Amino acid sequence: MKYFFKDPGSIKGLVWIATPENTELEYLSYARIKLPTNEVLVHNNKENESVIVCMSGESFIEVNNEKYFLKKHSAIYIPKETEFKIVALENFDGALFSAPAERKYEVFLADIDKILGRPEKHRIVGGENCKREVIKLIDEEVKADRLLVGVTWTMKGNWSSWPPHEHGALLEEIYVFYDMEEKAFGIQLVYDDFDKVYFSGIVRNGDAVIIPRGYHPNVAAPGFELKYIWAMCARKPREYRVYGKVNIQKGYEKVR
Repeated sequence: MKYFFKDPGSIKGLVWIATPENTELEYLSYARIKLPTNEVLVHNNKENESVIVCMSGESFIEVNNEKYFLKKHSAIYIPKETEFKIVALENFDGALFSAPAERKYEVFLADIDKILGRPEKHRIVGGENCKREVIKLIDEEVKADRLLVGVTWTMKGNWSSWPPHEHGALLEEIYVFYDMEEKAFGIQLVYDDFDKVYFSGIVRNGDAVIIPRGYHPNVAAPGFELKYIWAMCARKPREYRVYGKVNIQKGYEKVR
């Protein structure tokens, strides 16, 4: 099964990238949406809830006759059994995350401008060589069954998802790297222990890595930031939808 998915390039519309059918993920799916200016896409969630994160460009998302403005670094939660329409105002590139839901909740728009600077949602974490900004877009305050979504902006040459931690019994996860310079790259690891490595490789803008289990630290190349969307999916609706409940790799508890 695949763990790494390269940037899909010049696609148009909605294209599924990683799903339970082609990975070891059990519930979480990831699609990429690319629409040129003025193009329209209509999609129905059916039995899934979803979150769309804007990676670049701008769009209106129309749901139940309401219109929501989605800009870079912002996200929108859309419940199950809901049809939505995306109208690209400027070349739109977005990541859609989807998972089966039991209950139907309300639409929620996470506007990045209303989140930055709020300590409960936007924090600078980590010590020397592992400093990064962690921003929660769709967190526990937003009613949902499975999905938790945010972004991490790792400072130049620093480590992230550090100290190495895992939460595979509760949550599976996907990283989608975005808003990175053309020459920028990082290195992503996914492993149970150093003798059982699922993935170790270079990641660049637009690439994605799935994390069904295991520790998953990464590091930015010197001189370049490493930015990524993280989307987590609870294995049990609501009960396991908890941010920050992790197991740190033994021996690295104080290495921060």
